[in-house]
Amino acid sequence: MVVVGDGNGVVGQGLGKAKEVQEAILKGIDDAKKNLIRVPVMHGTIPHEQWSKEGAAKVLIKPAAHGTGVIAGGSMRAVLEACGETKCTSALCCFYNTVYCNHFFFQLQVSAFYF
Repeated sequence: MVVVGDGNGVVGQGLGKAKEVQEAILKGIDDAKKNLIRVPVMHGTIPHEQWSKEGAAKVLIKPAAHGTGVIAGGSMRAVLEACGETKCTSALCCFYNTVYCNHFFFQLQVSAFYF
């Protein structure tokens, strides 16, 4: 699983599989560049609270005050930092798979701002 971002609201995720680690990383980067989305970032945080539930999984992302930093665990922190959010909090419930967590975050962003 690879996450790429420009730190200014554009982020993408990709998955690459190969026998060698370097080849898998390169394939993941190519896949992530094909799946870029734009995430709104206002003053280093998200504009409003987002909550979503799918099956047994739940995710909550909230804006935070100045000086808070990114309060997130595991792969969610990498995704938030890649898209340029420097102040936000998040909570994940009922799932710990990295691939599923990142996929769920991207689905949340797409559904919250594009539909």
